[in-house]
Amino acid sequence: MSSPQVAALGSAQLRAVTPDQIVALAPAAVAALSTTLLRALATEQVAALSSRQVGALGTAQVAALTTAQIAALSSTQLDGLADAADVAALTTAQLAALSTAQFTSFSDEQLNALSTEQIGAITATGAQRVIVTHGYEAVMVRWLTEQGLQASAFSTEYGDDDDTREPAQPAPSGGAETAAPAPPAPP
Repeated sequence: MSSPQVAALGSAQLRAVTPDQIVALAPAAVAALSTTLLRALATEQVAALSSRQVGALGTAQVAALTTAQIAALSSTQLDGLADAADVAALTTAQLAALSTAQFTSFSDEQLNALSTEQIGAITATGAQRVIVTHGYEAVMVRWLTEQGLQASAFSTEYGDDDDTREPAQPAPSGGAETAAPAPPAPP
């Protein structure tokens, strides 16, 4: 569908579009959605958007997303909000709806775009200590520390999407230091 065709859809028609069909829309077609139509999308449809489609949204569209829609976005999709104005457009309610995984995926630029009010919404959770497990770990730990929180990174065995890494081997029991043979590489 072209941008004008998508923009001409009614809310009920747009909700009938499947997530697979949402993925097939050009970013410009997603950008053509009014804030009313964008709010009509089901969370499953929002979750199907690519990071390029999310990146095509304007600041008014980003601000119009419901908290449920924001919560449905993956860390990869949030990377699409590369423009500082898009991140600055997030409401305090939207930021409060972000999971730790979503929030810790923010880049330096995205974090720097947050206003004092937005940071207040994040710190209003009452968390005194935050453990970052993936994403931009060093950036997030530094930023959280600058905000007065205790923050540290915790490396997990599954922290990367890189399937070529060898899994961590458990320490041998009994005090002898022997290395377990590495499992065969995947085909």
